[in-house]
Amino acid sequence: MKKYLFIIILSIATNLVAQQNGIVEYEFSYKEFSDTPKNKTRANARKIVVMSAEYAKNHKYVLKFNPVESLYYVEDSMPIDGINNEFAYKFSKFIFSNGIYYQNRETGKILNKKSTMGKMYLVHGSFENNWKISTESKYIGKYKCFKAVSSCSTCNENQIVTVWFTPEIPVPFGPAGYGGTPGLILEVSKYRYTLSLKKLKLSNKTILIEKPSKGTSITDEKLKELQLEKRMGMKNNRS
Repeated sequence: MKKYLFIIILSIATNLVAQQNGIVEYEFSYKEFSDTPKNKTRANARKIVVMSAEYAKNHKYVLKFNPVESLYYVEDSMPIDGINNEFAYKFSKFIFSNGIYYQNRETGKILNKKSTMGKMYLVHGSFENNWKISTESKYIGKYKCFKAVSSCSTCNENQIVTVWFTPEIPVPFGPAGYGGTPGLILEVSKYRYTLSLKKLKLSNKTILIEKPSKGTSITDEKLKELQLEKRMGMKNNRS
């Protein structure tokens, strides 16, 4: 009897470990425009947005996680000779990427390693705690997910972020720096863009996460100040 009880307990423990270690691959999609631009400037801007979204479909969006940490990154799968518009291609990599994101549930901190202004930075931030969680649910794959919407009094409709998370995988991680929900985020939407679950492989072994270390440490607020100063300096030089 004790032997069978031990096997049951071991099975439950193994299942709990597996539910908190894994690798997620997301796929990108976007909602097409239904209206027609009113002038040439808007038409050209629309063309770049659509081209960027098409490029973004070819990227591979990966999230690795264990019970404490996660790491999100984007793998470029576009051949160089397949790029027709370099600006649109660069923009496509910023929609749901902007570098590497590291999350730690014990500290509640996020680290974003990214290159800007010709320099590599480690941008320090914290988990979002402003989600409005609803009882609305749906299945993504075999997982029951619940809806959460970002709460922002100053944001317009295009800046609102909607995520779907599953409590069945009890880790507060998600792609592109989004997290802080009571379960793994399997889908995130903003503006006309969506990342949704493509593949999910759970593991009985702990997934090793390498925390980003190379780059100048800085807060998001301070980095925005530096970027603004550079933009103003470039504007003054042109004047």
